[in-house]
Amino acid sequence: SPDHQQRIALLEAVAKRYDLKLFGNPPRTLPASSPLHRCFQGEVWGAEMYQALRRSKITLNSHIDMAGREAGNMRLFEATGVGAFLLTDFKDNLHTLFEPDREVATWRSVGDCLEAIDRALGDAEGRATIAAAGQARTMAQHTYRHRAAEILGFIETLRPPR
Repeated sequence: SPDHQQRIALLEAVAKRYDLKLFGNPPRTLPASSPLHRCFQGEVWGAEMYQALRRSKITLNSHIDMAGREAGNMRLFEATGVGAFLLTDFKDNLHTLFEPDREVATWRSVGDCLEAIDRALGDAEGRATIAAAGQARTMAQHTYRHRAAEILGFIETLRPPR
């Protein structure tokens, strides 16, 4: 859709340089000339999706265009939750969810992303350190149990006094 143009441009740049694997099906609107066609591995769901994330050297995240300057898609929590090294687009509020470059790695432009991939591929120990810190943060603050408690707490503030 038009809401994924920035992501498609990023992925095409990555696919031209690296052995990119995408899980899902190619969008019908993807031009035949796109290097992404060779990257699609088919769909994975549930435990199979989490295993694919966990096996990756780098899990790349790019928020949908309409997210603007705000981070918060599910991939942040899915990838870090299984202990994957996550390279995500920098967003203004990312620091409220994860400590950039300590719990997740970040990029700000296509060129910056490609450089970050180069650095990460050459630093297995650094990837493991960031992945472990990201997983610890997710398990400590970003589980469904934590979110449910936050929601219930908010609902309690809306309740009229008894």
